[in-house]
Amino acid sequence: MVGRSVLSVPTPSATAPAFSLWHAPEPLVEQFAAVFAVTQQEQARLMRLAAAMAAALPEHQREFVADDLALVMNVHPRTALAFAHRAVAADQLGLLTPMAAGEITDRHVAAVVEEVARWAPDDQTQQAQVVALVLERVRARLGLDGVWPSPGELRKRVQAAAVLLDLSAAEKAKKSAAQRRGVSCFQSAVGEGTLSIPGPEVQTVAMMDAIRARAEAYGRIPGDQRTLQQRMHDACFDLLMTDADGGESKVPALDADGVPTTIRVRGIEVQVLMPYSVTQGGDLELAEIPGFGPLLPSTAREVLAHADAVRQVAVDAGSGQVLAVEDRIPVRHDDTPVADEPAVDDPGDDPGDDPGEAPAQAPAQPPADGDATKLALSVMAQRPLQHTGEQRNDGYRIASRVLRAVRARDRTCTFPGCTTPARWTDTDHRDPWPRGSTSTQNLHCLCRRHHRAKQAYFTVELDDEGYTVWTTPDGRRYRRPPPRF
Repeated sequence: MVGRSVLSVPTPSATAPAFSLWHAPEPLVEQFAAVFAVTQQEQARLMRLAAAMAAALPEHQREFVADDLALVMNVHPRTALAFAHRAVAADQLGLLTPMAAGEITDRHVAAVVEEVARWAPDDQTQQAQVVALVLERVRARLGLDGVWPSPGELRKRVQAAAVLLDLSAAEKAKKSAAQRRGVSCFQSAVGEGTLSIPGPEVQTVAMMDAIRARAEAYGRIPGDQRTLQQRMHDACFDLLMTDADGGESKVPALDADGVPTTIRVRGIEVQVLMPYSVTQGGDLELAEIPGFGPLLPSTAREVLAHADAVRQVAVDAGSGQVLAVEDRIPVRHDDTPVADEPAVDDPGDDPGDDPGEAPAQAPAQPPADGDATKLALSVMAQRPLQHTGEQRNDGYRIASRVLRAVRARDRTCTFPGCTTPARWTDTDHRDPWPRGSTSTQNLHCLCRRHHRAKQAYFTVELDDEGYTVWTTPDGRRYRRPPPRF
């Protein structure tokens, strides 16, 4: 019937209870409420324990209680860090008592903690005053309203109370947002990544406006069939890729005095781990961007078609562990011969520290079909392995062949659960140099946070099976297996 919708309800069977369209059966609601109350009480207890753990540690170790909790909870360190921060703050602000009593939930606690941290990030006394004022007013209205406000409503009341207590709170919040600005990326679905850029609202709106202005200009190109959202994504990509080739930046930077200055940019490099079968057209294996996630074979081949270089990573067919990481073979997407071209180092490597590195050899002319990628792959397949076994060099600085072997082996930070790509990490000597050697056996990849955690909280070793073993101050051991290819 036009203008009406019809709701179809299956006929109840003998084994399935009949549900009303308007409410769930009373006993199930009561059971849910009882379980929910117990869950919140136990969550409050967990938060008290986490806060107690932090309070029991010396100050120089306190921030790493979150990484200890990540090992216990088997979650990403960022997840544990958020939980630990919320637990400590909630304990200090007196929020765990009403939570355990069933007055508020963990979502209320999260909303209040996040908001007071924005308005008074460095003033615990003011944070406590704001929370006390809000809770007092909420309880005073319970006789009229009968219910606690939702987490979102409670957040707004915290904002209002913060301004009421201190009219400069808004300025503090603005400065806090500026201090927390940053960029992160993650794989949000198969074939999809998300770039997040939180920061001050004016800068964020200005960036969005710049992206939209370019996208709208694209829309005036005759025949452009992209949607506005597609054009905005492409505009963002084009704007960010301004310095992709490296060298002197096309966009001046500002020095400490605000004077425009020219900087040199390293340029970008996207590393993709690709099984040889995928390069030959196979679809039975997946490629990977280290620390990011799996890549469809078709996507990997699209990347390969425009690659600047290929590198062979030889792995043991049984264990999947890295045996050798060879020199890069440049890919020339033209008819220029590439014979006797020297090996190319990774950005950030130290080529001058590795005099024994051999040049990459290639046929003098590309194949008849002009496929430069096939040429490079054929060179890779024909060359004997040169960098097998343990790689090491004298001195503290790490030779490029040693560095790339460590990065290929670890792929990410070696703290259990951390997904920071190896090329964005510090390369740490497990045993400090010169007691420990500069070798693949003694080196591992650590993001900056877990580098500091290793120095202040954990001890780290590599066992005979290639597992990285992290030991807490009280002797608990957690093993991070070597990534398998």
